[in-house]
Amino acid sequence: MPRIVEMAPDPEAVELDPHPTVWVRINVEGRGVERCVGFAFKASPLAVYVQLQYLGRTHHVWVERTQVTHRVIRK
Repeated sequence: MPRIVEMAPDPEAVELDPHPTVWVRINVEGRGVERCVGFAFKASPLAVYVQLQYLGRTHHVWVERTQVTHRVIRK
């Protein structure tokens, strides 16, 4: 299973409730950058703790703030 590269947790991050929907660009060892759908659980000016789906599994990872953008769910 490819490993998602993540950063260290940011103790300055605050809980987000509700968890906004986001796009997350993740760096996967041996595969490069991929874009996944996710939810943001914590955030700071430097980092975001996200839940995302990759290869059929749920992952919780810390990523740089610049790797996350808002996503709109259309009905």
